[in-house]
Amino acid sequence: MRRRPLAQRILRAAVPGATLVALLGTSVAMALPDSDKGASTSTATTQAGDLDARISRDLDVRPPLDERIKEVDIKPVAKGEKYSTAGALNVRTEPNDNAKVLTELKRSTKVPVTGNEDGKWAEIIYKDEARWVTAKYLSDEKPPPLISDAPCASGSGVESGVQPDTIRVHRAVCALFGSVTNYGGLGGGGEHAAGRALDIMTDSATGDQIAAYLQKNYRALGISQVIWQQRIWTVQLASGGWRSMSDRGSATANHMDHVHATTYGNSGTS
Repeated sequence: MRRRPLAQRILRAAVPGATLVALLGTSVAMALPDSDKGASTSTATTQAGDLDARISRDLDVRPPLDERIKEVDIKPVAKGEKYSTAGALNVRTEPNDNAKVLTELKRSTKVPVTGNEDGKWAEIIYKDEARWVTAKYLSDEKPPPLISDAPCASGSGVESGVQPDTIRVHRAVCALFGSVTNYGGLGGGGEHAAGRALDIMTDSATGDQIAAYLQKNYRALGISQVIWQQRIWTVQLASGGWRSMSDRGSATANHMDHVHATTYGNSGTS
């Protein structure tokens, strides 16, 4: 048998495959209804229209940009830490006396601060939120404990021969009121002779603070009475406050230059 040239054989083999593809394409096109011929284009157009509608609706219901900015939760940034110096420092929601109190910070509590102030108020961070406290009750240094049992830095000679409660009073006052350096302990008559009294020589302003401190902490210090500026305060009549005393003839006798604390002996809990 005579064989055809190679080029003719290749062409003959390729034509049926190409013809089949063309026929299949034509058949598919013929089989589709006229309404489906543009389905792909129609679907794309519909989807684009739906997207435009959704975007339009979203833009209509979204709040203005400035309102959306307000909705962003911006956390306060700490610029340092300070200590609470008050016995109970109120933490408020806003910088004013009528704002809600959220909690109280105990003395010596360390808190982060933002550095922002508003009048007498300082901004702190409490539970990741900006809150406000009275600025004067914040300190860069940790305050000493309200009741210290450490020996007085200026000397403890006054503690010789006195009762444990009297020592408690001396050390507590010495730790908090460093300007006071002159005390009176054992000697004379009455409670002093029994070692149950301490005289704290001071000026008027500091004396007011010391007297108030002794009254507030009388249980822990074992104090039974306080005398200051010709007035007396006793535990038994504490609800009645200060009571006037008769004139004893001199500033010292009238306790104008010193606070006198009488103690039980050893009943303090500090």
